[in-house]
Amino acid sequence: GEPATLSCKAEGRPAPVVEWYKDGERVETDREDPRSHRTLLPGGSLFFLRILHGRRGKPDEGVYVCVARNYLGEATSRNASLEVAGE
Repeated sequence: GEPATLSCKAEGRPAPVVEWYKDGERVETDREDPRSHRTLLPGGSLFFLRILHGRRGKPDEGVYVCVARNYLGEATSRNASLEVAGE
């Protein structure tokens, strides 16, 4: 239930667009879904208003990567594992 931030910083010309992937699937943030508890910060980091977990599982738990792209190419971060503690 606490907030969390996964940091990502990318620089380039033209400025790259940053996307996050969790377990290979693109992470939707509040820009795509206003009900989302995840926000893409201006610098590229992924901010969780609260980490979700409950009886049905831990939907935020997984392996995340940050991908920065512009028309010249793309760069992918190392894996970041987010583990959610049980109650």
